[in-house]
Amino acid sequence: MPQYNREGMITCPPKMSEGWFRKMIARQETVEVNGQEFTLQSVSPRWYIETNDRCGITGTGSQRDTARYMDLMLKNVVIAPAAVAANGYRYFDDLGDIETPEMLMREIELFLRPGKRASRSQAAREA
Repeated sequence: MPQYNREGMITCPPKMSEGWFRKMIARQETVEVNGQEFTLQSVSPRWYIETNDRCGITGTGSQRDTARYMDLMLKNVVIAPAAVAANGYRYFDDLGDIETPEMLMREIELFLRPGKRASRSQAAREA
């Protein structure tokens, strides 16, 4: 039986490879940002937390490496267009585009934390 974390994501079982987990169990969703469509695929909670820790996004006292964090998220969560999945942040750097990757990162964070997206939708309905 699958295990779920607090945000409703299925956790990768300890003896299962990360690649197989992503391919067979991961959620997918297509979002539109600045008129472009991006297909997102979930990653395991362990990978997400470890990436946050390595890039200094979580905790205090560590140096944040936001560019590396964004690059890793774009390469590992975005599966289409293929150019973004292959090149990560460099794809937007080559275009001189700052706004789209910033907005896309917000969408990625909401996608990876479905509980936050649901609470945001609920708040919008109540307003």
